[in-house]
Amino acid sequence: VPARSPPSEAAFWASKGLRVVNMSYGQHHAAAVDHRGGVWAWASSEPTPRQLPCRSRIASVASTDASLYAVTSKGKVLEWRDLFSADASADALALPSAEPRPLGGGLAKVTAASVAAGANHVLIVGKKGELVGLGDNRCGQLGLGAPEERPGCTEPTLLGPFASPVVAA
Repeated sequence: VPARSPPSEAAFWASKGLRVVNMSYGQHHAAAVDHRGGVWAWASSEPTPRQLPCRSRIASVASTDASLYAVTSKGKVLEWRDLFSADASADALALPSAEPRPLGGGLAKVTAASVAAGANHVLIVGKKGELVGLGDNRCGQLGLGAPEERPGCTEPTLLGPFASPVVAA
């Protein structure tokens, strides 16, 4: 068995006195949560992470192809849409200048525990075992029934009921 070397701090994070506790990757962006709850994002064309505007302390993030979703330390879910500018001439991370938008809909009475994402959909697990979905269902990934009848949802939608509480997505 080959010897394993211990993980090393990336110079960027170490120079700021930060540790990364969670990471996520979209099609054109990457994001990290630092140990203080700050959110950072970058793109291959702009590899230096930049902090996103957010007054809330973030626990974890998940990325779709273009957007970033975050669970706050208080169990709310926030969304930054279209982080990456698709304009080929810009080819740059389009960092938002405003706070992320809080998601409502089926999340109104749910305290989020975690978030997971695919290319075009998001699943949020609640602390009481609820499951909330948002986005594309063309392959049945949200479990909304026949994809041709319900190809997706634009607002967070409570999924289920399930025989037992959901623990992870």
